Amino acid sequence: MQHNKQFFISGIVDCIDKIECYLKNIDSVEDFMNQKDTQDAVIVRLEMIGFAAKDMSPRFKKMYPNINWKQLAVTAKFLKERYFDVDSKLVYQTAVYDMPKLKKSLMNLN
Repeated sequence: MQHNKQFFISGIVDCIDKIECYLKNIDSVEDFMNQKDTQDAVIVRLEMIGFAAKDMSPRFKKMYPNINWKQLAVTAKFLKERYFDVDSKLVYQTAVYDMPKLKKSLMNLN
């Protein structure tokens, strides 16, 4: 299915917004480790972000090389394939540290 860049950008930003909402009452990695429903929700959103990044056109990705599109796609594939063996600490770090940076980069594309 062919979509324009704004479709993917707004979808990814929406996923990051949801991740931020899921984590608003989580103060530490330990809190996150004790919240299985939150872990599941964050993992699903990270997968969605990665698959959206994978589906963007190569031309679009080349226009914005400062975003590591390949790593986003690899992360989604890893989460999908190793769902029962995912390092929750790494998921938390990705959600808390990497996703806000990605969101900022994407917001600057508009």
